[in-house]
Formats: sequence, structure tokens, C-alpha cells
Amino acid sequence: MNRKFQLLYLIEQYCYGQYDTTTFSSQMERIYYIEKDDSLSQEDMEILAPLAHCAEYFSPYQEDREQYKGFTNEDTVKKTAEEAYRKLLCHYKMDSFDELIKQSIEEDG
Repeated sequence: MNRKFQLLYLIEQYCYGQYDTTTFSSQMERIYYIEKDDSLSQEDMEILAPLAHCAEYFSPYQEDREQYKGFTNEDTVKKTAEEAYRKLLCHYKMDSFDELIKQSIEEDG
């Protein structure tokens, strides 16, 4: 599964409550910043950039967020993910990414 489909799947599943914020944030950071391929369009990148930044600076610890105001909390990550999810659904003119992801898995299979 390419980077775009990994991110679409991850975001959708997080918004459905299938991942906790710590897991989501570490996976979002890994896929967005480390795994590189040409599957993301410029518009995808613009939609995902704020979420990637938010996830990168997520800390579950209140002490971290008090010490450094740049850290984000769970509510901020969740709201940013939901906003990115809505924008991506509009961009791809879909109600969910289930079929798109299923197609990608079958093509890789």
C-alpha cells in the first residue's frame, strides 16, 4: 500500500476510534515524514501538513505541554484529524475511503 493509502486508512481509522492518539501520532509522523513516494498530490500535502505537524508535537503528558507550549494535546490532534478527514473526503468526492483502500490492497496483492 503506498503512502497516500496508508495515510488515508490511518486517518479514517483514527477518526472512527480504532487507534489511540499516541499510536496514531507516531504512525502519522512515520508515514508522512519518513516514508517517501510520489503518491501524494500537492493538495494532499497541503491538507495533511497541519495534521502531520500537530501529530509530530503530540504529548500525552500535561507537564510537557506546560513546559513547551508547542506540544499538542489529544483534543487538538483529534480535531485536526477530523478536519483533514473532511477535507480529504471532499477532495476525493467520497463518503469514506473503504473502497479506495480495498482497491489499493487488491492491486498490491
